[in-house]
Amino acid sequence: MESKISNFEWGMVIGLFVCIDLTQFFLDWTGIGEFINPVIDPAIGISLWFYFWMRGVDMKDGKRMLSMVCTFIGESIPVIDALPLWTMDVLIIFFSIKAEKTLKKLAETDSPADDKQKKVQKQQESDNPSVIPEKNESESDATEKENRIQKQRTADNFADNTETANQNTDDSNNVPVKKQIDNTEEENDSSVVPRKGV
Repeated sequence: MESKISNFEWGMVIGLFVCIDLTQFFLDWTGIGEFINPVIDPAIGISLWFYFWMRGVDMKDGKRMLSMVCTFIGESIPVIDALPLWTMDVLIIFFSIKAEKTLKKLAETDSPADDKQKKVQKQQESDNPSVIPEKNESESDATEKENRIQKQRTADNFADNTETANQNTDDSNNVPVKKQIDNTEEENDSSVVPRKGV
């Protein structure tokens, strides 16, 4: 559940707790506070917790719960209760909620949905050849040169492999090529009859 407390309302709550702490300080200074504050503090603590719960603040959060407990314990110690502990507690809860909201907004801007959308957009660009990403000339020239070199290397390797294969064997007879050529020459020599008069 998200907090429903506006900035104006936060200002009113903080102002109220400043007044409560000033009143408690004044009561402690007069000596009456030693009798009244032990009764007022539990009522204030329960009311504050209930108010935050009703306004959508997650009071089960460890930091907020620890802040409430420490404030309640601090208010029960005679000399320390003169400090503005209730105001500090409200400020701690206020800043923790604002920090959560800020982190949530940051997380939403860098969400995986954005990453997924970027991937889909890149896929569409690669599928559509009419959309060509812009490159500066030096990158384009370097890429073209690398492509030409790679094609030349591939062609050279293919030619070398073909030549080596042709030198070693003839696929149709599995006879070494050199012997087949020698046999063909012998056949040609015997079948050739010199012609006269031509």
